[in-house]
Amino acid sequence: MSFEIKSNFGPDSLRRILYICNQEPLDILTGIFGVIVVGVAWLRVDTQTILTIANHVITKNHRIGVTHRDRRTWFLHIKEVRESDRGWYMCQINTDPMKSQVGYIEIVGEYVLSQ
Repeated sequence: MSFEIKSNFGPDSLRRILYICNQEPLDILTGIFGVIVVGVAWLRVDTQTILTIANHVITKNHRIGVTHRDRRTWFLHIKEVRESDRGWYMCQINTDPMKSQVGYIEIVGEYVLSQ
């Protein structure tokens, strides 16, 4: 399941993402840039946790991943989405000045494995 936060990258791009937990991972599209961008970082705002920098996953959370298409379109991936994933996420690009955008993920329900 994929959700677009905003295709034009900027500080005014607040979005609320409503996500119902199920087997599908949550993929968040950050931005579609006209140029190649290598300095992209994803952060969890409320815990001040750096999740990814460029192609590298920094957090020890095995459910987090990052991919891109030609370094122009960047995605944050969250597998096995949980209620604890609710909160604000920020994507930053290392420009001068630095640019960022923020999105809120709201989790509704909980995925339960059938036994």
